[in-house]
Amino acid sequence: MLLAALVVLAVVLTAAGVVRVSAIRGDGNYYVDQTLADERGWYLSSEGLGTWYGRGLERLGLKLGAHVLPDVFKRLMLGFGQNGEPLVQNAGEKKRHPGEKKRRAGTELNFSTSKHFDVLYALANDEERAKLRALFQRSVEAVLDHIQREHAWCKRGHDGKRSERCDLSIALFFHETNRAGEPFLHCHAVVLGVAARLDGTTGAIDHGPLYHVQRLASVLFDLHLVRGLREEFGVCALRNGYSFRVPGVPQTLTEFWSSRKRQIDARLEKTGEAKTPKNAEEAAKKTRQEKRSWDRAERRTRWALEASTHGIDIGEILRRGRTVKALTSDVEAVRAEEAVRGAAEALLRDVDAFTRKELVIKAGVRCLDQGVAVETLLATIDRALANPLEHNLRAAGTKRGEPVFHYWDPPDPKPAAYIPKPPTAESSIS
Repeated sequence: MLLAALVVLAVVLTAAGVVRVSAIRGDGNYYVDQTLADERGWYLSSEGLGTWYGRGLERLGLKLGAHVLPDVFKRLMLGFGQNGEPLVQNAGEKKRHPGEKKRRAGTELNFSTSKHFDVLYALANDEERAKLRALFQRSVEAVLDHIQREHAWCKRGHDGKRSERCDLSIALFFHETNRAGEPFLHCHAVVLGVAARLDGTTGAIDHGPLYHVQRLASVLFDLHLVRGLREEFGVCALRNGYSFRVPGVPQTLTEFWSSRKRQIDARLEKTGEAKTPKNAEEAAKKTRQEKRSWDRAERRTRWALEASTHGIDIGEILRRGRTVKALTSDVEAVRAEEAVRGAAEALLRDVDAFTRKELVIKAGVRCLDQGVAVETLLATIDRALANPLEHNLRAAGTKRGEPVFHYWDPPDPKPAAYIPKPPTAESSIS
């Protein structure tokens, strides 16, 4: 039953817009070759060169925000420096022995969000669209910063048996449509398989922790977006399952612009396969449409025309939203505390123990319509877990290196033994 629940959750999250993690092997040519005619080359290079991000760039001779040049990118993906020197033990595409798997060149974190955000982006004017795009990019970078601080590990030694902290180098590729030409703002964040250790050397990153933060990254990403919508546009998003929705955006329009999901669902129904993330990914590959180069002005004109038949007024949504008052710090603190307390209680009703990461996910979902900043939420959680006994919690054991917290009901204190008081002078006289 638990496995089934997790599968359903994964499907719901995928439909809502999430951070999905996948492995990359080879030189990653399809990300940067604009003339490549394979199944992904046109799509990923259709909106220009990507940009570099991360704390490990300087060690690799790269600059923050610089364009991702194809030759440099492909060389680094193979594990070589800009001068051709190997940066990891298994640099190159050749296997060192017959049983060895092809080396993992990197890991992609694919950021997407609620279709309601896509609708706002598609129909906003040029100034508002630029602000929404900037908000999206800042939110991506904020989540990557969190992953860098808490989940970036590098291998060392023979067969990488030892792990240590490291700095990541990431290529960001932003796009605003899907293959059907519908609004679908998303980012391919390619984490290089080469990382800079804190002692200045380089080595292969440990990709495993990146897979374990998919749900966490998804929730943090949506929290950053919801907070930005409230602060910059006065739009109060509402919680919608594990994601959010924007009042005034018709469901008929979000469904109309989700044709890829309908195609995937139809494929799974036709084949009788369960709606698992793996089956959905395979169905997506088998239902890909022919590639078409969409002119930006043409597609935005088409988006406005399509939306006009669904009765949406984007200006009215933004005008109504601008009257929303900003949260005071006191109100925000109370909302964060209530979310954390409720999340801990909900977790302990379902499981015997939880980690900090699991508490962040649960509390984060509760905060999606509360306007709470990610920094406020994390600080509230850290204060609570720093003094677990005050909250009837006790740390016992670890899970993937994280402390595990159990519910603890302290026993009633034993009554102190009765010790008669010595007689006073007055009592002896009486």
